[in-house]
Amino acid sequence: MSRLFIFFSCCVFLSCTNNNQEDYFLNFNCEWDNTDFSNFLIQKDCELENITYQNQIAALIENKCIVCHSQSGNNHGVNLSSYNSMLNYDLCYQIDNNLMPPVGMIPLTECEKLQFKNWVDNGLAE
Repeated sequence: MSRLFIFFSCCVFLSCTNNNQEDYFLNFNCEWDNTDFSNFLIQKDCELENITYQNQIAALIENKCIVCHSQSGNNHGVNLSSYNSMLNYDLCYQIDNNLMPPVGMIPLTECEKLQFKNWVDNGLAE
């Protein structure tokens, strides 16, 4: 009986996590090794200040990603249908290496890439 208690105690102890913000946003440690943002031509209508998920990023995801990465149309298990689900994926790597959207789909504009970068750099505001 004591072995069973110890086993379950260890399971409970090991399953507890410290859900701090740094751990939660682990996949958003963007290095941007392949994208030189300094060469981008910024258009006048490109909003780059106070970027939030609700105001800019959700629309970007809806227009460029959700057709393949929703709960119902879920390619490769990637679900980008909500703020919380999106935080599970390394979107920075995908964008930095021009892997998403794939060839044949409408690519991200320079403004959209800058918006995404600014959003990540400024703490992923919801």
